[in-house]
Amino acid sequence: MNDFINILKMFIDSKETIALYLNPDDPNMFVVGEVLNVSEEYFLIKMTDPYGRHDGYLLNNIEDITKIETDSIYLNKLLQISDQLSMNIIFSDKEDILHQVLTYLYEHEVLATFSFLSSEHKVIGYIQSIQDGLIFVKQINNDGKVDGKVIFQLDYLSWLTWDTDDETRLSKLENIN
Repeated sequence: MNDFINILKMFIDSKETIALYLNPDDPNMFVVGEVLNVSEEYFLIKMTDPYGRHDGYLLNNIEDITKIETDSIYLNKLLQISDQLSMNIIFSDKEDILHQVLTYLYEHEVLATFSFLSSEHKVIGYIQSIQDGLIFVKQINNDGKVDGKVIFQLDYLSWLTWDTDDETRLSKLENIN
């Protein structure tokens, strides 16, 4: 069992803002936010940008965590300037978090970014269906236009985000087109 699982579960209860370092090749890259849920394999965090604003949600594999930072001067300053205006999405800790997130994205037709195999392989779009371990996504390009469909194996999903600035921008562009 990954040692970080129980630690992350403690942060769910405390609602503390933390920094998670996810890239051993870039020790300066991290995400900041509030942990919403943890399973044996994934964690869900509500992210905060460097200006203290809501920056979307990230579902990521726990094994990617290299370091957790808490109670630093930087994090405390972010907490002080945080707008706290973002929506809170509640997921049950009794069900598979990955399934809950994918179901939420599908049922609410939420634009999301899916990364699989590595950060270089990303798809942005809407889940059309999930069948037999496959995710069918209507792909959206950088101009906010539909750009075909992508099918990938759920087992290869590394992480996914939604409600970030990028997805919000693309969603607005899509509505204009």
